[in-house]
Amino acid sequence: MLTISDVNEFSYEQFVDTFKNIIEKCPIAAGSIYEDRPFRSVSCLQASVRGFLKDLPYNAKIGLIRCNHDLVGKLATAGLLSKESTLEHRAAGLESLSTEEKAMMDKLNSKYKAKFGFPFVICSRKNDVSTILNGMEARLERDKDSEIATTLAEIENICWLRLSDIVKD
Repeated sequence: MLTISDVNEFSYEQFVDTFKNIIEKCPIAAGSIYEDRPFRSVSCLQASVRGFLKDLPYNAKIGLIRCNHDLVGKLATAGLLSKESTLEHRAAGLESLSTEEKAMMDKLNSKYKAKFGFPFVICSRKNDVSTILNGMEARLERDKDSEIATTLAEIENICWLRLSDIVKD
């Protein structure tokens, strides 16, 4: 595990390589927050990520959300998820769904993407299969702007946990 001092000494390339997937498939986030160094703490690093997300234009937020994959979708089935996503899916029990749960997940993923135009995102490490399925159903009732805000908050939660796996104060 790295310390915040280690992180502050990284070259740009080391920083981006280390943090390229704190936001799924979005190394530009790492490249952007590099400029905020030195960080006094991991919380300051997280605040920098939060600022990055907050300052994105609307269309960029949508694009960032679309970088995420469907839960238990084609990438997961093919074993092509990132190392981080694979561990997060395992923590939530998404690798051992029943046939019925898998069918429900597929149905809800399709409905969600059809309604909002991006995949359902939830911090799976803070949930289990039933809360994820219930969350998908509940969030389908929301309007797009509310759902974007919720999704970005979930991305922040995922990011915080991923940062915590990499660096400590």
